[in-house]
Amino acid sequence: MNIARTTSTELPRHFQNPDDTTVSLHNLVTRVNHFIPLLNNHFFNGEQLPELTLTIERLRINTLGEYRIVPTGFGDCHQIMINRRHLDIPFYQHLAVILHQMTHCWEKNNYLNRQEGQQPWYHTIRFRQKMLQFGIVSDQNGTDHGFGPECAFAEFLKTHAVSCNNPTISKNRQFIPLAAPNKAGFSKLKKYSCDCTNVRVATPGFQAVCLNCNQKFHSEQS
Repeated sequence: MNIARTTSTELPRHFQNPDDTTVSLHNLVTRVNHFIPLLNNHFFNGEQLPELTLTIERLRINTLGEYRIVPTGFGDCHQIMINRRHLDIPFYQHLAVILHQMTHCWEKNNYLNRQEGQQPWYHTIRFRQKMLQFGIVSDQNGTDHGFGPECAFAEFLKTHAVSCNNPTISKNRQFIPLAAPNKAGFSKLKKYSCDCTNVRVATPGFQAVCLNCNQKFHSEQS
């Protein structure tokens, strides 16, 4: 069953002038698409998940991926998004991200559409219990904290020769951590202050006078 695809419009700029980064990105997308049906067959017993569209998106700095349902004129499009800010994480962690998003899809389509209507459904107890069946510890905020070296997910990785030999692995190998890399976001906004308030603007050489205290804003940047 083919449940994964990447549409030609999702990465328009990356395939016009191939370079090392483009090839690496293309290899990642190809490899992840290869593993999606394997994950489905192994962890969901080949259940009829809807067709999944894999995309590479610029998401929040503190997330590795997202699942999104986008209504179209031909029905809903089920998207699994990988955060382009964190393409450098180990491949086993990419697979954990994909499995996390597939679990959202599994829950949404097998339970919530039929019996729970519009009730909140992200990272429910059912979702976390399903993830725990795979061996992945996930909390109510959607953070996957890690998995044990002998759990179902770890065995899947071993079966398909996906290495977990990464420096972030605990020395005692009792718990392999999964978490979004701690990368600071970048903002062009700079802080300016007067006598009564602060503002943040991206305009170079910003000059203004506060109408409340009649003082000129000055830069707070060091």
